[in-house]
Amino acid sequence: MNAKELYAWLERVEKRSDLGPLLKDRSLLVSFYSNAEQVCLEIDNGKLFVHNRKDSNVQVMVEADSYTLQLIWSGEMKLLKVPTHLIKMNGRYKDVLLIEALFHLSA
Repeated sequence: MNAKELYAWLERVEKRSDLGPLLKDRSLLVSFYSNAEQVCLEIDNGKLFVHNRKDSNVQVMVEADSYTLQLIWSGEMKLLKVPTHLIKMNGRYKDVLLIEALFHLSA
């Protein structure tokens, strides 16, 4: 899995001051899986981190092929609009909506 697009997304979000209120006072760990590889997106009180650390406290888990993840991270495809045969997702609906909004708004 190439997380280059996720890092590019992270840079776009950090440049946008209007997305800050969505992240303030939020803590969330999202794990993306593809081909037995994992990358995590962590939101911690308004700060964003991307890392490869395996963590058991994941609130949202997304598993898809690399191409689908690239489309999601770039904002070209909404997370909840991916056909169910291409993605597996676990997590609270409101957390999934937050992640989808961040990817879409920062595109």
